[in-house]
Amino acid sequence: MKKLIFLSLIVLCLSCETALMCNQPDPKAPYGTPDDTSIYNGTDGYKSITYTYYCRSGQYVSVTYTRVDACTPYERSDYTTTGICK
Repeated sequence: MKKLIFLSLIVLCLSCETALMCNQPDPKAPYGTPDDTSIYNGTDGYKSITYTYYCRSGQYVSVTYTRVDACTPYERSDYTTTGICK
């Protein structure tokens, strides 16, 4: 019985649901200190982090990192537009 409990604890510790094994650090802001940061934490491990630069080199730049769950690597998406800054 002790072996079964020990084996169960090892499986639990190595499963993807544990933050110990899967949570990677949050990505840093790509262009230094952003003008705005938005973080959304879902209940199922979904996480979204958006760094916004309102006027970076004359452009509005938004960089969003998302992951589906704690064991999925972050994916990056960029949005840039001109004509907002003077």
